[in-house]
Amino acid sequence: IELSFGANCLEENIHYIAETLGKKGNESSRQTIRTYFLEGFYADHLRTYQKRPIYWLFHSGPGNGFNALIYMHRYDPYTVARVRTNYLHPLQRQYEVELGHLDVMIESSISQREKTLARKRKEKVFQQIEECRGYDQVLSYVASNKVEIDFDDGVAVNYSKFQGVTLSHRAGNKAHQADLLARI
Repeated sequence: IELSFGANCLEENIHYIAETLGKKGNESSRQTIRTYFLEGFYADHLRTYQKRPIYWLFHSGPGNGFNALIYMHRYDPYTVARVRTNYLHPLQRQYEVELGHLDVMIESSISQREKTLARKRKEKVFQQIEECRGYDQVLSYVASNKVEIDFDDGVAVNYSKFQGVTLSHRAGNKAHQADLLARI
C-alpha cells in the first residue's frame, strides 16, 4: 500500500481498507486486514476466479497447522522447497516454543481457569504440530521431485499436480494420498 500510494497517506489507506472489509469495534485496522487474509481472502479469491485461483493456498489440513499463499505466476520448481524451509520449518519451531511456554504456564501458580485454557491451547498446538509433521513429509516428497508447471495448461491441470500426492511408505504404514494445496 505504501509503495503504491505513498507513505504520507499510508494509515489513511489502511483505515479505508479495514472499513471496507467491515472493521469491528475496537479492532485495529491492521488486525482487520490480517484477519481477512487469514479467514476470508481465499474464499473470495476462489469466487472471483471461479475456482481457478491464481493464488494457491498451501494447506496442511483441517487443524490449520500451516497455510501459505503463493502466486501461481511466480512458481518455479524450487517454490515447494522454499515454502517448506522458509515458512513451514520456522512455524514448527514456533509451535515447539509455544508448547514450552504453555507447559510453564500450566506448572505455574495461575488460576485454574487460565490453566484449563492453557491445556486446551496445548492440545490444539500439539495437534497442529502433528499435522505439520505429516505435511512436511508431503512437502519434502514434492520438493524433491521439482514439479514443473506450464501456464498454457491452465490452472486446473497445474493445480492437480499438487493434489492426491501418493507417499509410498510412511513409518511402516500403507501408502496414502495427501493434498498439498487447499481443495477447490
